[in-house]
Amino acid sequence: MGTTTQKNIIRIMMQQRLRLYASRQSRKHQELIAQRISQSASLRQAEHVFVYVSYGWEVPTRPLIAQLLRQGKTVSVPKITTTQTMEAVVLSSMSALRRGRCGMSEPQSAVTSHKKIDLALVPGIAFDRRGVRLGRGGGYYDRFFARHTAQTICALAWQCQIIAHVPRQPHDVVMDDIMVFPAKKEE
Repeated sequence: MGTTTQKNIIRIMMQQRLRLYASRQSRKHQELIAQRISQSASLRQAEHVFVYVSYGWEVPTRPLIAQLLRQGKTVSVPKITTTQTMEAVVLSSMSALRRGRCGMSEPQSAVTSHKKIDLALVPGIAFDRRGVRLGRGGGYYDRFFARHTAQTICALAWQCQIIAHVPRQPHDVVMDDIMVFPAKKEE
């Protein structure tokens, strides 16, 4: 079985698991996640943070983004500019976000950031302990990091997203770190 086929099988299995995880998250739990991320040394030291705007079952980032903006950090978020390209666009406020391609929130602005990225926080469907990431299958993050550098690339993942092995292809970008979060316990 080819690597692409293996990846697609993992994507299908993980999406079912992730829908269950995401349904358990309360606003309070999202704020606790933001607090834990903000305590990391790499985030405290970062001046420019490239961070995804959470969508669906992804580890929530909206409370974190709002916090980073209040702290005066440069925050850039992904914006799909063509069918194959994603750029880091500076976000001035949470109210600047609008529904973009694929239904994900993107900034209205087209002001791309050319400032060095200190920390990139990225989503994914599955990860392994080597830092290999499996995304949604569009290749946007792999192509982005082939053109842009970040001092640290860190994935945010639910505990259920860590699996034994993610197939890797030569173009796949490996994470420097993965912050893993448990699902909120049933109350």
